[in-house]
Amino acid sequence: MRRRIKTKIIFSAAAIITISLLAVGAVSIEYFRDIIKTQVMSDEAIKIKQTSAQIQYFQNDIRQFAQYILVDSDIQMRLNVLYSDNVYERLSSEEWLSTKLKSYLLLKDYIDSVVLVGNDGKVISSNPIYNSYYSDSLQEDWHQELLNRNVFDGFSDKHVWQSNLREMDAVSYMIKYNPALNPDSRLHHLIVHINLDNLLKAVSMNTSEYDAIYLLNAGNSVLHAEEKRNVDVSLDSLLARSGSMPAYSEETRGQIANVNQAMLDQWKLVTFKSKQIVFQKIDDISYFFVISTIVSILFILLTLTPVIVNITRPILSLTQAMKQVAMGKLDSKVSIRSGDEIELLGNGFNRMLQELQNYIEQSIQDEKIKQKLQIELLLSQINPHFIYNTLNTVIYLAQRQGNYDIVKMMESFIRLLQDTISTAKDDYFATVEEEIANVRDYLLIQKYRYPDRFVTDWQVDEDTLRERIPRTLLQPLVENAIFHGLIPVCEQGTITISFNRSERQLFIRVSDNGIGMDAALIEKFENGDAIGELESGMRPIGLANVRDRIRAYYGLSSEIRIESGAGRGTTIAIVIPLHDSEFYTE
Repeated sequence: MRRRIKTKIIFSAAAIITISLLAVGAVSIEYFRDIIKTQVMSDEAIKIKQTSAQIQYFQNDIRQFAQYILVDSDIQMRLNVLYSDNVYERLSSEEWLSTKLKSYLLLKDYIDSVVLVGNDGKVISSNPIYNSYYSDSLQEDWHQELLNRNVFDGFSDKHVWQSNLREMDAVSYMIKYNPALNPDSRLHHLIVHINLDNLLKAVSMNTSEYDAIYLLNAGNSVLHAEEKRNVDVSLDSLLARSGSMPAYSEETRGQIANVNQAMLDQWKLVTFKSKQIVFQKIDDISYFFVISTIVSILFILLTLTPVIVNITRPILSLTQAMKQVAMGKLDSKVSIRSGDEIELLGNGFNRMLQELQNYIEQSIQDEKIKQKLQIELLLSQINPHFIYNTLNTVIYLAQRQGNYDIVKMMESFIRLLQDTISTAKDDYFATVEEEIANVRDYLLIQKYRYPDRFVTDWQVDEDTLRERIPRTLLQPLVENAIFHGLIPVCEQGTITISFNRSERQLFIRVSDNGIGMDAALIEKFENGDAIGELESGMRPIGLANVRDRIRAYYGLSSEIRIESGAGRGTTIAIVIPLHDSEFYTE
């Protein structure tokens, strides 16, 4: 059967793939040339857009860089000191400002220098030895043109700039200081001098495939130009046709021209690319498609058989493992490394077997715990009827002598013994109201033993009283709060017991303001390790026993945790599902 399926898959897939690839190849070569041409031109426009976006990123970076300097409170404070009558303070502030401005340049390779210009024309720069040169440059045309624009900020025309005894092509960015930020500031504007060559080197663009590239400013002055061949149309006519469109492209006789005007300060990027290069790509794509179609058919036909064998092999392994499990061998596992959905199926099969084994082991362990608890509870009943008769005699004698405190204490003790008998008769659950009554009896006995040592604060929602919880769940927690939390403290303490619920869960908290528990004991408790049990003489059931019973009854749908620290009290919080919720199971 497997061979027939494998053979059928091989021949069917081979026929379908061969016919499909041949048909697609023929149709694609015949009809998709225009689509490829359109796509190539679209790609060119995208390249120009990406390059423009990079330039715009640097423009924004320069603008934010300048704004950070303007709003620097330390710089503003030092600027005011420049006009101090104290010569030392003025010189110290100039040196500090130059150092501060230089620190801003550490990560900006394309920024040559930064200049602060005061209302009186005073100049402070990141390179103080050139301050006189920077001051003279304020009279140059590029600076005057920026001032005459009457704008808040902007980029200048390209101009020659001296830096470290050499000349370079530069563009300067000027931003005026807003007096609203600090009316007392004497700063007029800030100038950032940009090394144009370094800026363009940081822009990722393959210029070798273009006939010409131009970067223009708002006035169509050339900031940067690379010309390998003459262009078919003039820049002015091309820009006139592009108007104010963010992106524009057109075909000339032998070139494709693209214009992008999406940059700040109305900068423009113009490129000219030879049509021959573009159409050569179309031909290359067509040839590649023909060759790849033929090679793909041959490759698929040669590799289809082993691929199908590799696909069916893990399916066979999984089938054999399932047969082993059906025979009762739960330790059967599969090892599939196909890297696809079949591997997921194999891993899921292994997890299912492991979870099944864990469930069986956990069920056995839970049954052992329940049996152990039953034995412990049975051992706690040492001839209870004999004890009742003896305690009734004590009550009779106490009534004759008028000692009603002993009467109350003995009656509480008898009720606790009766609760123990109920637990031994497989009645493992009680209502919250019944558990509260038992704990009140227990607290009454302890208050006679330790008068004025503690008070109890009950915070019980009425809608929780009829909810069912495991018997003797609350008393060990209260016992722990008394003997290990409050008794070691000389002052009177408080035990807070609260019951509240949500739609699906019951929340139980027992808190004390005693000495607290150390972290090591809490860690042992949370790890499920055995800890020292509390033995008050009433029940040999402690915190670890409560923890184990909750986990045995409710499993992962329950939670018990200790919130404590040395000297800050202890809170034991329990979360269990309500008996009528979907998360409770018997």
